[in-house]
Amino acid sequence: MENVFFYIAGLFLLAFAKGKSLLWGYRAPYAYDFSQIQRCVDYDIQVVDDWLSHLRSYDETFSLKHKNVLEIGPTSDLGIGLYLLTKGCFQYSACDADDRMKTAPDELYRQLFSQLSRHEKQGQKQGQKQGQKQGQKQGQKQGQKQGQKQGQKQGQSQGGEPGEKQQTADFLKQQLAAAKAGYPSRLNIIVRDEVDLVAAFGPATVDVVFSQTALEHFDDIDRMATQLSVVCKPDAILIAHVNLTLHSRWGHSRWMHEKDPNNMYRYPQSLYDLFEFRGIHNRLRPFQYQAAFERAGWTNLSIYPISQRKMPAVSGFHKQFATAQNQMDYLSIMICARNGDG
Repeated sequence: MENVFFYIAGLFLLAFAKGKSLLWGYRAPYAYDFSQIQRCVDYDIQVVDDWLSHLRSYDETFSLKHKNVLEIGPTSDLGIGLYLLTKGCFQYSACDADDRMKTAPDELYRQLFSQLSRHEKQGQKQGQKQGQKQGQKQGQKQGQKQGQKQGQKQGQSQGGEPGEKQQTADFLKQQLAAAKAGYPSRLNIIVRDEVDLVAAFGPATVDVVFSQTALEHFDDIDRMATQLSVVCKPDAILIAHVNLTLHSRWGHSRWMHEKDPNNMYRYPQSLYDLFEFRGIHNRLRPFQYQAAFERAGWTNLSIYPISQRKMPAVSGFHKQFATAQNQMDYLSIMICARNGDG
């Protein structure tokens, strides 16, 4: 009976989501509403920190310094791009159907700049303190030098490369203002209804690709993987967080998301297609992402779970998702890969 209830409830919510899409058109699923500005700021910072953590685990020698960064499926504001600039990247680019420069309130950026300034100062103080403690064991003179080095190193991890103008709030504000006015900027936002990365950025222009819960909304993942291989330089790196569950933000209640996160896998493809709308989850599983990126020439793929959930013996999945190959216990994954052909 429980499976029957969730089956029917899921159909109702799919119909509701499609109705919203028909009435109001495509709207990107933002993490938080702008009424929660501090949560938006915290989200931007946390996403970048998570990306960089996974990037270091994948290739500890890779540095963002002077790199061109492309984000797939950007968030509702430019906070992620601004924070990446403080980490040393040369340019942040994104392509989206929504013009985020017109939606985010100025107060969000004021809070973001204030928080980044605090982070930088805190990182420098912590680094200097750590270096001074270590220096006490080796002598005062050597300790002072070590403290300066440690402070500089910690400041880099918190706010970018030493001496780089990316660290300054004035520089970030200038880049933000230029982007909003449509002038050349280190924040390169391309607004277009259809995502065509090659037309937007050209071949072999990107050093690293980041994505946060976006790839699951592309209905042709082979095309996306191929586009990325073209716009990326040889040996470029992809770091992509993929949510394999239904999204509460496009029509499903938070209750359903918690109780039956894999609800959408209950239906045959023919039935699921009846509720199709722009941005609907593609229902691809980890092995399908791996195959798509390998076909596009990506190498050294590493796909691992970010969150897992033990599945009951009787899950109610449609037969196409009932095999072990689908890894239905994976609720979200991280995809790390390197561009082989460029």
